[in-house]
Amino acid sequence: MSEVVVSLFHVRDERTVQSRIEEAVEDYSRTYKTEDSQVKLLYESGGKPYLESRAVELSISHSGELWGCALSKESVGLDIQLIREKGVCSVAKRFFHPEEYRYLQETGFSDFFSLWTAKESYVKFTGEGITDGFSAFSVVDSQGLLSSVNGAELKLIPFLPEYRICVCAERIGSLIIRDKREKR
Repeated sequence: MSEVVVSLFHVRDERTVQSRIEEAVEDYSRTYKTEDSQVKLLYESGGKPYLESRAVELSISHSGELWGCALSKESVGLDIQLIREKGVCSVAKRFFHPEEYRYLQETGFSDFFSLWTAKESYVKFTGEGITDGFSAFSVVDSQGLLSSVNGAELKLIPFLPEYRICVCAERIGSLIIRDKREKR
């Protein structure tokens, strides 16, 4: 089971991405008693970020006024989306699995951002990215949003009503949200 810590920052925070990641890693290390003195951010060929030491896995996302970093000892995916009404139908038709598109048509597209964050957190978890078969898998069935896809667990995080946030990991044990939006 993965222990996942999600740190959420305000995008207008003057700190750099590096300093936000350093703070998030320090918090994670204190919570789970891990050692990660090397907080050097690198990128795989597909664009997935990772820490040079590989002691902790991470995923980064931002949308609107939120920037977030998910950390875990196992592979993790995080997506944040500010809810916007424009263009969701055409985006769903272009990028979603046919089953997901049908589901959204039936529900009036109200769950679009829940599906999008679930899908994007999953492809970040796998390292595939949205260009490699985003429509090849579905995160819904006839009952609604699935709690897992291809063996990976999905967890929507209720945080702010105007955002959807989802974390994906193989098995999520504990999930801690750290609200870092206040300036120091």
